[in-house]
Amino acid sequence: MTLGMNSTIFNMIASMVGTGMNKAANGKKADEAASPVLDTVDIAGYNYASGRYPKEGQLHPGRLIIGSETFPQDLAKNWEMTEKYPYLIGDFMWTAWDYLGEAGIGAWSYHQDAKGFNKPYPWLLADTGAFDILGNPTGEALWAKTVWGKSEKPLIAVQPIDPDGKKLVKAVWRGTNAIPSWSFRGCEGRKAVVEVYTQEPAVELYVNGKRTDRKKTKQCRAVFKIKYEPGVLEAAAIGANGRETGRSKLVSSEGNLAVQIRPEETEVRNGDIVYTDIRIAGENGITESCADTELSVKVEGGTLLGFGSANPRTEERFDAGRYTTYQGYAQAVIRADASGEIRVTVTGSSLPQAQARIFCAEDKMED
Repeated sequence: MTLGMNSTIFNMIASMVGTGMNKAANGKKADEAASPVLDTVDIAGYNYASGRYPKEGQLHPGRLIIGSETFPQDLAKNWEMTEKYPYLIGDFMWTAWDYLGEAGIGAWSYHQDAKGFNKPYPWLLADTGAFDILGNPTGEALWAKTVWGKSEKPLIAVQPIDPDGKKLVKAVWRGTNAIPSWSFRGCEGRKAVVEVYTQEPAVELYVNGKRTDRKKTKQCRAVFKIKYEPGVLEAAAIGANGRETGRSKLVSSEGNLAVQIRPEETEVRNGDIVYTDIRIAGENGITESCADTELSVKVEGGTLLGFGSANPRTEERFDAGRYTTYQGYAQAVIRADASGEIRVTVTGSSLPQAQARIFCAEDKMED
């Protein structure tokens, strides 16, 4: 029996060969095998075949192509080719939003069972994406924003620091696991990997007002390795003339930690779904990325449809009303069932109880 090339087998091969797989499509045999199909469509979609982008203008004049699925760490060079070649009309990195399934294909983790393509139970999420499963931007979102020219200032993200100093295991479907945070309590003095995204040729990095280093950018990113010191992390983009063109910063959480509840809306209609962000933050309102706690949610006047975090490896359930935050964040999904007040109460060990109110109007909003 012949075993077909299904998506699982394809992804396993891709994981083993990494981004070098783009070169596999460059050969004459690959072109001969694919062309009879590609020549019948208006636009040819290329999955992990960006190595062919420069060739197709001469080999197949008149063929329009699009990167239908590519590695996120290749975004900068792929987008450069998209702007250069008129027959290449776009490039889609995998993926925009994290998801359930294909467990751990993008995991950068301190768990040793993260090695290999097939992650064992209790891995749950793919752990890839420009946005985590709650919708929070990751370093890949900031990187993409910079590559696409949508940010006037440099953007900063930091690879999460492990308090125990364990070795990081990396999977192929992720170019970085950095998050826009400089709040890692208990990690003082440990190595921090800071990434700054800008189209300028150089970046200067500052910690609490002191310049630590200056680096050139490569593919719109500069990477620094420094010791973590809470306070203010700043990045200054340096233009070709040596002058600063923009600056941004991340700030550490300060003071006692508490639960913050932030519904996306505080006035809704009967039947609406309300996504409610829940986070652990300091007295200055900054989310703390290294103090995760199990929280419980109670909803009065509405129905709790689900509660969870972006933790890719957990045995917790979205329907239990209890979940541990991940990098400081969780989210409750609530349905407004009747007019009046919806009261959301969140409790956690060693943290003060928090409440939020949402007002529900009587009638369901019409389209």
